[in-house]
Parts: sequence; C-alpha cells; structure tokens
Amino acid sequence: MKRLTKWLGLYFNISRSESNGFVILMLLMLIITVTVFWYGAGSSQRPLTLDESLLDSLLISIEKNAQIDSIDVQPQFYKKFKYQDYPGKRKRTHQFEPLPKYEPKSIAKFDINAADTLQLKQLKGIGTVLSKRIVKYRNILGGFVTLDQLSEVYGLKDSVLLQLDSMAFISPEFQPKKININTAILDSLSRHPYIRRPLARAINNYRFQHGDYSSAVDLSNIRLLDSLTLIKITPYISF
Repeated sequence: MKRLTKWLGLYFNISRSESNGFVILMLLMLIITVTVFWYGAGSSQRPLTLDESLLDSLLISIEKNAQIDSIDVQPQFYKKFKYQDYPGKRKRTHQFEPLPKYEPKSIAKFDINAADTLQLKQLKGIGTVLSKRIVKYRNILGGFVTLDQLSEVYGLKDSVLLQLDSMAFISPEFQPKKININTAILDSLSRHPYIRRPLARAINNYRFQHGDYSSAVDLSNIRLLDSLTLIKITPYISF
C-alpha cells in the first residue's frame, strides 16, 4: 500500500495524503462495482444495499488525510537544493528541511512624541510616507498633547488610528513647544497648523491696538478666533 501511494505521488506529482485519498477512492469505487455486479448476478429482485459504516469510515479517512496534508505536513517542510561535485560532472540534489517556526512580532508601546519613523512603521498600515507625515506634522505642531490630534494627519485610516490609540502614549512630563504670542512675528504664527495667516494677522493687529496679551482670555476678544480653536492653540502659546 505504501509503495503504491508513493509511486502515485511521484508519478502524478501529488502529496502523500492526496495519494492516500486517491487509493481509497479507487477501492471505494471497486467495492461499489463488485457489489452492484454481485447483486445483479444473484437476483434482480434483491435490493441493493451498501455497508454504510464502511462508507463512513472511508470518507472520514479521506477527510482526515486531507486535513493532515493541508495543515500539518505541507507547511512544516520545504525543498532545499544543493549541488555536489562528482568526477567529471556536477549533480544537483535536494533535501527537505523544516521551515522556521513563525513567531508573531510583539510591539512595545511607544511615546508618540519621541517615536521615529522606524517605530511608527511597525504598525500595520503605516509605511514610509505616513510615518514621515506623522513626524513632520508633530514637529510643525510642537508635539502632540492628545492622541486625538493624530486624526488631523492626512491619510491615516480609522484602523491605523485605533492601533495608535492602543500602542502610543503621551508622557505626563511632556511639554509642547510654545510660541510667545506677544513677540512672535506674522510668519512664525502663521506656520502653526492651528493659526493660519488671516488669524495670525488678526492676533498681531489686536496686540498692536490693545497691548500685549496677558492670558488666553484676552485672545477670546478676537472675532476670527472661535472658542474651539482657542482651546486647541492654548497649549502651544505663551505670554
């Protein structure tokens, strides 16, 4: 039996379990043929019956062999070729070696304000472009004070944001880079993502007219500055 399945595997280039299944199928067909012939020759009125337990055992055997081939056997080995030199010729031989065991890569949590592009690219869905975009936005912003700000980075999908929310953190000691609202020039203010040029111009004009700002409350008098934007820029300004 083993020789037959081995010969079938080599001849048809199929796996061992496929050879076993083929042999079992042929035996099953032979049993059915013999049974039909025997009953037909013995009596035309005799009902045709098959041993259901035998059929069930054969089907279970086929399914078991197929599962072993697809799960346990094939993934464990791969064919490796090597060459050996003999007098006057060179012959290629092969041997089966076990595949390296797959071990899922564990990712440690990281500080989003200290992470480099290599750390960011460990997360699925973040490649070279997105990792550079996150770092660039962080530098222009002055650092992230909340993980919700990552949604402002263009191109980050919800699945990536969920990963960042679970794997990234902000250190309690982190202090964002601040802009002195009383001394900053127009170009410096307008480079901040939350303060565009029209708002930067309004901030400077109000300061020239009413003097230096003493707190964030003074900024609430600027018409172009809504309350939501004021809350967002407060961690990034000083007086």
